[in-house]
Amino acid sequence: MLSYFLYLLIKNSSILVVNYVPNLGTYILFLQLGHMKTIYSPEAKRLSSWLREQREAKGLTMRQAGELIQKPHSFIGKIEVGQRRLDVVEFVWYCECLGFDPVEGLVSLRKKHY
Repeated sequence: MLSYFLYLLIKNSSILVVNYVPNLGTYILFLQLGHMKTIYSPEAKRLSSWLREQREAKGLTMRQAGELIQKPHSFIGKIEVGQRRLDVVEFVWYCECLGFDPVEGLVSLRKKHY
């Protein structure tokens, strides 16, 4: 099915996508909020820092943390430097395995650091 796309930049780097589908004779509109990948967002950086701070506060090395969650220490390192992100379920699982409060981590995302 052939279709045409029109992308319109709107407020806050969001994109309004207008998709015309000739075979159906209709337009499909949807809004794509932001174009930045979340792994590069300021919130992701704050969360990575928070996870590192929590690990260090517990006195754990990356190797020890990796053993607790049954992953290689490089997994911990990639998360802490922002090369790998965690989805919500992974985040909760990660926090619980290492004895962190996941709610505290989420609250830290709401705090703006200027």
